[in-house]
Amino acid sequence: MQYLSINNDFTYQMKNWPGFNVQSNEFTGHIIRYMPRDYEIFRRMPAGAMYPEALEIANQIFNEKITELERNSGKKIIEGSEDWQRIHKATVPPYKVHRYPNKFRKMWADQPARTVPAHIGKDSYSHIHFDSHQACGISLREAARLQSFPDAFQFVGSMNSQLTQIGNAVPPLLAYAVAKSLRAIRFS
Repeated sequence: MQYLSINNDFTYQMKNWPGFNVQSNEFTGHIIRYMPRDYEIFRRMPAGAMYPEALEIANQIFNEKITELERNSGKKIIEGSEDWQRIHKATVPPYKVHRYPNKFRKMWADQPARTVPAHIGKDSYSHIHFDSHQACGISLREAARLQSFPDAFQFVGSMNSQLTQIGNAVPPLLAYAVAKSLRAIRFS
């Protein structure tokens, strides 16, 4: 692992980790959680925004959909009606704003990511991709890279299981740095 201490280019390290070299430009694990209700919310969220902002955006989208439906149908959509409830359910996340204020979080392009939690296997709202064109949670491979797993490292099981493995893991580069420091102390 001496290689890692010589070259500080993280991307290069992840692609060329000794014993885990990527053989081609094809990586595995570029799968994301299917969350169609939330893609437009993610697209509109500014970097660093959390659930209160996401909920506000969702309500704006909901109001836009109601206005469009009223304009197209020529009829007033009554709050609580079947149409109103259907559109609301399809547009606005059900989480209480005061109970889960940091449930959603859009990452920044130029700041460190939050810790990848084990529950990322249940949802990926804590790591919404900073690129609004992608408008999704991070992929399995991106979560692995945030934890410093080399690109060629293979996880097994379902997507949820793999994400939980990533979130539960001690980041390999952290483990290496700790081991290297302990070794230096032991032999000094």
